[in-house]
Amino acid sequence: MEYLGKNPRILWIYTQLIQGYTLSRIELAKKYGVSEKSIHRDMEDLQKFFSEYETKYSLQYDKKNKTYTAQCTKDDRLSAKEIVPVLKTVFESGTMLPERMFHILQRVAKLASSEQDRKMVQKFLEQEEECYQAPLYQRIVGEMLCQAEEAVWRKQWVKIRYCRKEESDEIETIVLPQAVIMREKRFFLAAQTYEGTKHNSVSLYRLDRISFMEDAFPAQPRQILNQKQLRQKIVSLTAGDEYEISFLYHGDSLKLIEEKLPHAIYTPQPDGWQVTVRVYGKGIGAWLRSMGKKVSNITATKVSELP
Repeated sequence: MEYLGKNPRILWIYTQLIQGYTLSRIELAKKYGVSEKSIHRDMEDLQKFFSEYETKYSLQYDKKNKTYTAQCTKDDRLSAKEIVPVLKTVFESGTMLPERMFHILQRVAKLASSEQDRKMVQKFLEQEEECYQAPLYQRIVGEMLCQAEEAVWRKQWVKIRYCRKEESDEIETIVLPQAVIMREKRFFLAAQTYEGTKHNSVSLYRLDRISFMEDAFPAQPRQILNQKQLRQKIVSLTAGDEYEISFLYHGDSLKLIEEKLPHAIYTPQPDGWQVTVRVYGKGIGAWLRSMGKKVSNITATKVSELP
């Protein structure tokens, strides 16, 4: 580390380079009141440092413009085309308070692989910041989100304190977290109560209304649901018992149904398609009825009551 310890100037240059900035030898000499040869020697020291310690970087010099850039030799940095879609997804989710979110996204923007990409990402952030609509709830869910995800992968029953409605009294209960999902710009904990594990039932708890969570006891392997299937079966915010839904679809195209119910079974019929699917809760009923005459013969049977 002796290369970086000789003066604050070289530390500042190092920091700027690894953040993707392009530095001019002439401007650096003016900034610090030294000769261009001094800057050149600084860069030689940095090149040695990169070779011995920061091996993922290589110092590049543009003779025509007398500028330096740090070329990342490994895939640690990202292009604007890779960063912007991720940032756009975060913005559109609308699940984070702006102060915390923009602080994090500014750090992500520094992963840009070049100064040009960094400027493009920065411009995008400025544009989205003006338009961002903060969530209505004010509780920061980051810590609770991590706790919930950890309880899911550790297969652990947890004790939670939860408000069913705004400004209502808290309820304390023990649940088995099965997944964390996002619906309508909110995070939900999909979990089962002890009775729910017996009757194929799942409840949804808004994470911003959970004030406390701690381990209770380990879950049994038979109590753990398949995460992919669980997420597919939660098609509304009114989860509950698991039902097998069957209906006849008379529409011209199945695309609308397939987008909503990708895990359903489709059987061709003379006057349409027979659709059979398993979901949690009866919330899907309102969606089916909204399609009017395109849907008929709707039946719903609890999976626990099937032969």
